[in-house]
Amino acid sequence: MEKDQRLDTITTDDVKDAVAAGVLPQQHAQALLAFVAQSRQSPSRPDEESFRFIRSFNDVFVTIAIALVLFALNSLLSGISETVSMLAIAAGSWAMAEYFTRRRRMAFPSIVLLGTFVIGVFFAAGELLSLSASSDDTATAGGAIAAAVAAGAHWLRFHVPITVAAGMAALVVFAMALFGLDSTPSVVMLAGGLVTLAVAMLFDTRDRQRLTRKADIAFWLHMLAAPLIVHGLFTMLGILTGSLSSAQAGAVLAFYVAFGLLALIIDRRALLVSSLIYVLYAASTLIASSGFQDYSSGITALAIGVFLLLLSAGWSHLRALVVKIIPQAIRDLVPPAAA
Repeated sequence: MEKDQRLDTITTDDVKDAVAAGVLPQQHAQALLAFVAQSRQSPSRPDEESFRFIRSFNDVFVTIAIALVLFALNSLLSGISETVSMLAIAAGSWAMAEYFTRRRRMAFPSIVLLGTFVIGVFFAAGELLSLSASSDDTATAGGAIAAAVAAGAHWLRFHVPITVAAGMAALVVFAMALFGLDSTPSVVMLAGGLVTLAVAMLFDTRDRQRLTRKADIAFWLHMLAAPLIVHGLFTMLGILTGSLSSAQAGAVLAFYVAFGLLALIIDRRALLVSSLIYVLYAASTLIASSGFQDYSSGITALAIGVFLLLLSAGWSHLRALVVKIIPQAIRDLVPPAAA
């Protein structure tokens, strides 16, 4: 009988699943990964910020089927009322999660089903409250609270890593609705991002080797915190109002350098990606003001692209250098640097 070649390789995700299921103790998992890394002459923990998304094309196939079912529910029931349609989507998402998330443990369908469940509850609650609420912001705030509660219930049942970020997003929307969505102070968005970042770091510090579900939870929290921090901060600086001055462009680039240092320390790239559009705009403005207006876009794209490629290629070595010079108290909280 021909040997099944798929069993020849065990991935980091397989080790994570074994730890989460209680099959393999975390300390044994760390020792196993360190041994494999040493035998392959690679860093003990690759700085690749891995997370579980798609394991096979079947994930995509199932997700397409889920989307069709939920689209059909919306099409058939929206004529009755939007509230009924949204409640049906939420109920259908939960029902399908019982199989595809709880039993099959499929990553991509689980993420989609979590999203449609929370969004369905948000809009259903918002529609109901809009019938008696004094304003749209009040209805939105109520829908956000309902979505946060729904995310909590979903977490208790299914433990999908992105659920914590979904609950935090609902709470941020609630805070923004209290101030009015059309006139939300940028400081509220910035504060929401900083709180989310703090929660993300709490999960990160509890799994410095990033072997358990805590690392996946932190990944999605970082993905939520980054745009909130970047957009809130740059809005406060007036980057989005009117033309960009040279001083403002310089401030954007300076903050990008600071974000880069923070990203290296905590070994997370979300801040760099979220602020990229602002950096492209700022760098293009500076280049145009230097007399190269016709070529500013191309020069900017080339310079930033080469910089990011070099940063990606040398990430482990740069991070090792940065981690060496930070205080020991901080070093003990972040993932260990590659030897």
